[in-house]
Amino acid sequence: MSHQFSNKFTQYTLGPLPWDKEYLEKLFYRSPVDITEAIKEHPGYIAHEILVQLQVSLDLFLDCVQDILNTISQFRLSSENPDFWYRPSERLLVDYEKNIRKGLFASAASAMALVHNSGRIAGRNGKIVIDGYQNKVEHMFAKNEQHIFIQGLRNFVSHSHILQPNWTVHYSVEGRYATFRLKSDVLFRYKKWGPLAIKFIKKNKEGIDIDILFSTYREKVIEFHNWFHSEIIKVSEPQLSDYRKYEKWLKQFSLQAGWNFLLSEAIKRNINPYDYLNRYFTKDELSEINSLPHRSQAQVDRIIEILDDANACDDKIRRLAYKLFGLISD
Repeated sequence: MSHQFSNKFTQYTLGPLPWDKEYLEKLFYRSPVDITEAIKEHPGYIAHEILVQLQVSLDLFLDCVQDILNTISQFRLSSENPDFWYRPSERLLVDYEKNIRKGLFASAASAMALVHNSGRIAGRNGKIVIDGYQNKVEHMFAKNEQHIFIQGLRNFVSHSHILQPNWTVHYSVEGRYATFRLKSDVLFRYKKWGPLAIKFIKKNKEGIDIDILFSTYREKVIEFHNWFHSEIIKVSEPQLSDYRKYEKWLKQFSLQAGWNFLLSEAIKRNINPYDYLNRYFTKDELSEINSLPHRSQAQVDRIIEILDDANACDDKIRRLAYKLFGLISD
């Protein structure tokens, strides 16, 4: 990056903390890319970036698990129709099986990626120190049969064998119930299971129910990461909140510049803003906006409120918005 903001008398490119908002705004309009990089020197940036990356990894895992659980649920629903089991529906059954295999691979792989990322953050050689981290991990995961099995499952499906989950339909007084299970004879084709994983497989004599496996493991992961996120925030304050304040300011500057240009151009071209609302609002939001008096201050204020999640709308922008919607004139 360019060092046009450098000051040899300070340790930060932008000068000593705290940074003044007006000063940052001037630098932003001079070079937004440089200042966006420069604020990353703030001591709270590392914790912020850690939390962002950890959330991305957690969301990926949760999405993968939800996908496979949704597929199983859809299979159960389809299997309740007697026609599902006849020849014309064979392709649909094959698709369900394929999606289960894909979901199994993605869920196991994303689970272990999440473990790796957590360890990289707060493990023995991690970026931050969290009291009780190792004890928590050992208690919830390192000595947990289910976790060790999923760890081995990731290795199994990545390096050894494409698993074919077996679907089974059970009948009871409550009705028909379909499951996808991993059978022990298939699992034991893999010879590198650890003792805890073997114990877990043997416990599930009828096979490991994929739905139960990942839905219960998901709850354990959520519990751990709720604790982990709160601990990272706890040890990173007040630097974390201070950094996020500066990042929010930069977002405000960027939005203000964009809105000033967009609104000014729309006014010049005499554009009807109502023709473009569907580009910026959901159907529910449009319904709420349209329920307010047409071209009223309340309606325009609500439009601004929905869009302005960074509190970037100043008096100048609000006046431009009022002018565009015909509330005021020159």
